[in-house]
Amino acid sequence: MAIRRKLEEGQQAHPTVIYRYLPIEDHQEEAAQKGILSVPTVIAVIDGTEVAREAGYFSLDKMLTRLERYMKMAGEAES
Repeated sequence: MAIRRKLEEGQQAHPTVIYRYLPIEDHQEEAAQKGILSVPTVIAVIDGTEVAREAGYFSLDKMLTRLERYMKMAGEAES
């Protein structure tokens, strides 16, 4: 729940970010197709390309910091 709440807060800060919670017990086939083998798993996709994936025990803050850099680089590239 803590990760889910933090991701929701991140989405509020970045409204263009699409956040999706996938309860693995209800979506086992889709999870398998995406290569999700453990819980929790957080996958970040920018412009259709997976740019980050963390699973199990990890620092969500570090992952979000890394994603901030990706978003800034993408924004600068569009300018």
